[in-house]
Amino acid sequence: HYPPVAVSGSFHGVLGSSVETPPPPPPGEKGSIESHCVAFHAHPPSAVCSLPVPRFEIPKSSRGSAGAVGDEREADMSYLLPHLHSGWAVDQAILAEEERLVIIRFGHDWDETCMQMDEVLSGVAETIKNFAVIYLVDITEVPDFNTMYELYDPSTVMFFFRNKHIMIDLGTGNNNKINWAMKDKQEFVDIVETVYRGARKGRGLVIAPKDYSTKYRY
Repeated sequence: HYPPVAVSGSFHGVLGSSVETPPPPPPGEKGSIESHCVAFHAHPPSAVCSLPVPRFEIPKSSRGSAGAVGDEREADMSYLLPHLHSGWAVDQAILAEEERLVIIRFGHDWDETCMQMDEVLSGVAETIKNFAVIYLVDITEVPDFNTMYELYDPSTVMFFFRNKHIMIDLGTGNNNKINWAMKDKQEFVDIVETVYRGARKGRGLVIAPKDYSTKYRY
């Protein structure tokens, strides 16, 4: 026999269900633990206490996009930069800036090349914030510009100033964009400064401070 149950009201177990507990018998009236067990829906106190405790796990969608531990640092870089989720948002971002250069990285956050480029972009964002702003665009979510700008590379960085696409001669034969992952932050800052100075003077094409024709093969 179990000792008399002295708790009345409802009991919220670990599984979220509410179990009604009967009040103890009035003084002078006989009561037995069997009657309480029946009122407990055949669950004695020991059975209630032994209910399994559920485990709480972080959803996979909240663990980041990088599969490997070593990639988590680079993958997180994309979350430090603002994303544009529609063609209209891209147009408005370019139109809204009257004095600063707009830099847009087209690609995917999960792509290895974009991860490397995003690390550089997030590292220089604070340095160039007075004359340039950086945005990221997922070319699957926003395919509006894929054909217009020939966005076929894993990562593409383009420059805009006062609603005008600014081209840059990098020595690679493609003056429209940077389509590889840069690793040197200072090199990228130098390119941004060059594009900004040329754009302020009304130039649609500027010459990069460094020739990349021999360093990168396509």
